[in-house]
Amino acid sequence: MILAFVVVAMTIAAEGYVLMYGAKTVDPVVLGRILGTLDSALILVLCYYFGSSAGSSEKSRLMAEMKQ
Repeated sequence: MILAFVVVAMTIAAEGYVLMYGAKTVDPVVLGRILGTLDSALILVLCYYFGSSAGSSEKSRLMAEMKQ
């Protein structure tokens, strides 16, 4: 959970900084690569918490309750 929070915070901070101030000293290709990697990590975090992993956890919890 801490790692997920760090990924979300870094993505928001990095993209917010680039939108507000620009990045004139960094090569655009490198900057795009960095932001793309952060975007991909953010997508993985969101899919884990709101996607199939969350549904799978809920299914497992319900099955465990049915056995009792």
